[in-house]
Amino acid sequence: MGLSTALFLRVLRERHSSISPAVLQPTGRLGLIAAVLTCLMMASGCGNDSGESSDGKESSPAPIATVDPALDYADPQKVCEGLARAIFTRDATQDTSEGESYRRTRPYLTAQAYGADGGATGGRNSVTWQEWIDHRAKTTVAVEPFIGDGFSAVAGQQATATTVNVTPHGAEGWKGPTTTHNVFCTLAQGNGGLWRVTEYDTEDLDATE
Repeated sequence: MGLSTALFLRVLRERHSSISPAVLQPTGRLGLIAAVLTCLMMASGCGNDSGESSDGKESSPAPIATVDPALDYADPQKVCEGLARAIFTRDATQDTSEGESYRRTRPYLTAQAYGADGGATGGRNSVTWQEWIDHRAKTTVAVEPFIGDGFSAVAGQQATATTVNVTPHGAEGWKGPTTTHNVFCTLAQGNGGLWRVTEYDTEDLDATE
């Protein structure tokens, strides 16, 4: 057996101790072939088994969408409504926390507004969230005309608001109470006259069965 074969088998022993020692005995060309085939059949392979990519870097998380292709950004009211839907759209079968809805707000906010909270979650986890997890619930968000008093923004900005009714629906016909929320938006125009939200606030109203 040549030096290169011996070296290969030694490295293979060190990296994959679960391989039967009999497979890694220096039995010439046939032993080498058997070792290679065994290595290829292992789930982890013979290469990097650290969970990193081949260039040594960890896999990046999925990028956050910055544009809603179905939205008319020339209409500030529609932008505010899109933000409201994003805030209250939650999926207990996919989201890792109740606050993951914050990632969905990016298409409606300016970059500065999105980063202002330093990775805010857009909502605190609650006892209700655990109930949604138990029922594998997702929310439906219905936009309604704004319920509340009028308000105004500073010069050069647009102020608007919308009201949403949020209902969780779970597996096997489970349905939670509908909650109503106001979402207040202050928007500014960017390039091309397109609106984005620079500030927003929410108001929780009474829940209904």
